Amino acid sequence: MFGLFRAMSLPLGDPDQFWHLRAGEYIVAHMAVPMTDPFSFTMAGQPWTAHEWLYEVIMYLVYRLGQRWGLMILNLVLLGVAMGFAWAWARLRGGGKFASAVWVAVAALLMMPFVAFRPQVASYALFAVFLYLLERGRDRPAFYWLLPPLMVLWANMHASFVLGLGLVFLEVLLAIRDPGRLRTLGAVGAAVLIAAMVNPHGWHLLVYSLTSASSITMRENIVEWASPDFKSPYGIVMALFIFVTAFRVLRSTRIRAGDIILLVVFTYMFLSSARYAPYLLLWGAAANGFLTPSVRLPVAVPWWLAAAVTVALAVAVGTLLPPYSLAAGVDRREFPVDIVDYLAVHPPDGPLFNDYGWGGYLTWRLWPTTRVFVDGRADLYLEGSVFDDYLKTVHLQVDPQVVFAHYGVRWVLVHRQSALARYLAVAPGWVLVKQDEAGSLYRKAGSP
Repeated sequence: MFGLFRAMSLPLGDPDQFWHLRAGEYIVAHMAVPMTDPFSFTMAGQPWTAHEWLYEVIMYLVYRLGQRWGLMILNLVLLGVAMGFAWAWARLRGGGKFASAVWVAVAALLMMPFVAFRPQVASYALFAVFLYLLERGRDRPAFYWLLPPLMVLWANMHASFVLGLGLVFLEVLLAIRDPGRLRTLGAVGAAVLIAAMVNPHGWHLLVYSLTSASSITMRENIVEWASPDFKSPYGIVMALFIFVTAFRVLRSTRIRAGDIILLVVFTYMFLSSARYAPYLLLWGAAANGFLTPSVRLPVAVPWWLAAAVTVALAVAVGTLLPPYSLAAGVDRREFPVDIVDYLAVHPPDGPLFNDYGWGGYLTWRLWPTTRVFVDGRADLYLEGSVFDDYLKTVHLQVDPQVVFAHYGVRWVLVHRQSALARYLAVAPGWVLVKQDEAGSLYRKAGSP
């Protein structure tokens, strides 16, 4: 948990956490889930599937109470639930206390790149809870009936709720030779499926989740949706984790058919997109935990040593504690903080073309005075030609002037070292207004 705290203490660099906060504020202010896009000028009024609305509300309310520290506490609680239930699942399967804890700690360290203030963190917790309850229900079927209400929560927090459906339906399939268990799981499965439809979008959310997860455009153009880079240090460690897990699972006599299926499914998901690593890590850590025999510490840990370590960690936490204000912790190397400060005082007089990764930050800082061209809601912009137009423009695959004229763009904010910034530096009719560590702001000649 200390490693996860350290990861959340670093300067804020994730682009999506900002628009999640703004969306939560919007929902609280209007007391309704938006069905159309309120934040961009390119897709204004077009249908938007706000599938994370419930967590965005929770996130905003926690932020309003405790700023960044509140969000850190929320994340730590949810990650603690995820780790705790992964450990409990390993224990149910016969894993030793210490060995299971060690493997869960390994998973926690490898999950550090995925602990931004975003709804996915709630999904990790619910995923681990589902694993535990499906195992616990084998001996006490009453536990199965906790799954439908939890599915209602999951389906209103993140589109990954389909993983929960998959886990339940796999249990139904594997119970086919046990008529009594099959009847119970069949009823639970039907209830869970109905529960998944209890959301503002009904059954359409299931379709949305499956189509978004299979989008080739997002995997080719968005870093978090891309396949893992096995040449990087993190990729090498993950490859080792997969190899060790697969080796131990496939050679064990304690493994069920469902374990092998889940090993294949979660490995495939991770190979398809690195953003699925936490699910593979949670399941894999628990699997390694219950495949590891009980390990006794050679000596008992004296109370004074445990107390000293606790005090040392508390001091370390205190020294690493980030600024209370979320705004003060924004990474200026990643976001155009100074330029946005300027735009907050001098709003653009016309549409602004912005970098995809900055759309959420701009929405958080400048909406509703300024609306973005594009932001982290790639699924929304894929519905029309906006995302395609954006990609072709920033990569100079089309004449940017044609795209700007089509959308009426009069201001452009992009990375200062980008190809588009270099193009605008010499393009006639464009004037450099301001630069900072991250970006360059241009305006069309004739704009005030």
